Amino acid sequence: MTVTGTEIDPQTLEAAAGKVLSIYAGSMLNYMIDIGHRTGLLATACQGPGTSEELAARAGLTERYVREWLAAMVTGGVFDYDPATTTYTLPAAAAAVLTGGPLPLAVMAGLQTHLAKHVGAVARAFREGGGVPYSAYRPELTDLMDQIGRTWYDTALLDAYLPLVGGLAAQLEAGASAADIACGTGHALVVLARRFPASTFAGFDLDEGAIARARGRGLRCRPHKRTVRGHRRRPARPHRRLRSGVRVRRHPRPGRSRRRSRLHQHRPQTRWRVHDEGAPRR
Repeated sequence: MTVTGTEIDPQTLEAAAGKVLSIYAGSMLNYMIDIGHRTGLLATACQGPGTSEELAARAGLTERYVREWLAAMVTGGVFDYDPATTTYTLPAAAAAVLTGGPLPLAVMAGLQTHLAKHVGAVARAFREGGGVPYSAYRPELTDLMDQIGRTWYDTALLDAYLPLVGGLAAQLEAGASAADIACGTGHALVVLARRFPASTFAGFDLDEGAIARARGRGLRCRPHKRTVRGHRRRPARPHRRLRSGVRVRRHPRPGRSRRRSRLHQHRPQTRWRVHDEGAPRR
């Protein structure tokens, strides 16, 4: 066999085919993990081994579907199966990776499931241009990003992220103003505001749905006296439904680059920390 006049070694061709097929198999297994997360099967399996009937009963699901799901998970190497007892086991390491730690990876499987629905629109954009609007991904993407970030912020934001910037925690303890660009539902701001009540935190995002949800999840508490620069101070009202020290707003100029918003005119000694959660730490 030749491709563009170049002979391909059969073993090399077989290895290339195996790699592509493993990608396809992995993508299908991603959907199985997503189903396990959505139905509670992964959480149920963490309670201990069981037959398909036992696991289905624990999760309150139909055994026929659970049996097929378990077969796929065993074939994919996620679960172990004992034919002598017909029991399925989720190994401790897999359970820790999928359901435990600061970022349960099973949550991220839903992101691939959601993005797959938009492949056709993205492919059309390659030919026709114009792109796919961010609104097309909502509200599901808002829900997914909230799920992915929430546990991470609860477990790692204060102890792992803040120490990366020397003196930042002390500055927030003393009282400072901070902005979270692309804050989503604002959960990171709430975590920070609870830990540093002397500081004021403002969130900005283009997603109106995320902003509405952030406001809807406000905590009943004493209003904070500090305000973000450029906004008038309001009189305190007891039991006002507002996160203490947190303001969440839609980005002021969604049609323009964020670098050109008023936020880029930061004060002297302002600290900036930009970090990609998927990037290796240094």
